[in-house]
Amino acid sequence: MTNKIETSWGKEQRKLALCRKLVVSQRYSSQEEIRHQMMRSGYKGISQSTVSRLLKMLGVMKVQNAKGKKVYSLNALHHPAPDINEPLSAMLIDVEHNDKFVLIHMNSGYAKAMARIIDLCAWPTVLGVIASSNVVWIAPRDTRDVAQLHQRLLNLLESNAGL
Repeated sequence: MTNKIETSWGKEQRKLALCRKLVVSQRYSSQEEIRHQMMRSGYKGISQSTVSRLLKMLGVMKVQNAKGKKVYSLNALHHPAPDINEPLSAMLIDVEHNDKFVLIHMNSGYAKAMARIIDLCAWPTVLGVIASSNVVWIAPRDTRDVAQLHQRLLNLLESNAGL
């Protein structure tokens, strides 16, 4: 980040992204297990109630796995009800990149609106933007600029948390 002082919105988005990644990549049967893993990842003071709130925001539910154990899983049918008072940025889950492109993960149904905002920015470094229901794919004009584009998107999202 270019700012030394991280915004509370940015911190919240990073917690949400980490929680999402944990639920997708592991099989946790309790919020306490998730809390401990988040603490190991740098969130030393995270509470169980914060984990509970993050899980609710992500639409996580408990499902029975093949071994009959109840584990947390993302609910593919989770579609937050649109709220005109909530900014589009509140539907953001994660922004990531590799050496070729940038992905923005949104709650289902919100990616196309986010893609439109990026299109309206008309950045010359963006070759194209494609959106599904929950992912925005951004291709840089030159792949050497992908990290810079990723940072520019993070700055846009943090400076305009009311998008």
